[in-house]
Amino acid sequence: MRSRPYSYLFSISYYGARFKGWAKQKGQPTVEGKLERVFRFVLGHEDFRLIGSSRTDSGVSCRQGFVQIFLREEVDFEPILLALNVNLNGEIRLNAVHEIPRDFNLIQSVSQKTYRYYFSDSESFHPFASAFLTSAFQINSLERMQENASLFVGKHDFRVFCRISGDKKDFTREIFEAKVFEIKTFFY
Repeated sequence: MRSRPYSYLFSISYYGARFKGWAKQKGQPTVEGKLERVFRFVLGHEDFRLIGSSRTDSGVSCRQGFVQIFLREEVDFEPILLALNVNLNGEIRLNAVHEIPRDFNLIQSVSQKTYRYYFSDSESFHPFASAFLTSAFQINSLERMQENASLFVGKHDFRVFCRISGDKKDFTREIFEAKVFEIKTFFY
């Protein structure tokens, strides 16, 4: 990537229900794949490289993430941000863009991530909410769920959730907080 000296950081949000995760997969709709197609179309070339701040799984949405692009030539993205978003069709939104130093390492700069999961204690929540909710109507108490969530706090080896590669050696991550709380209304 040294041959692409210009680097830009986009904040990004996306609705993951229609995607098979972040990373490109042959014949599958992915966030990275759609971003690459749209950048290729809007920029009029494919001489760039994208890196995401986090690789999400199939169906996972992102409220506040980042994507970094490396280019050979300087680009003023502010005037073409609208064209990028129009072509992303609302499933993915590039919220803002800033030029950043070439040696900025997006992946190593991520220090914390937040994951949210939504459960419904009703077996009859509206089908439109099924992309966001899972039924937990047989769970006997909120207090028990809170107690069980505390078991996730601490350092854990996540090797079984990773693709094994020669350069990846550290699979330990620390969970700082796991909470369960009640929201009275949602998508009904």
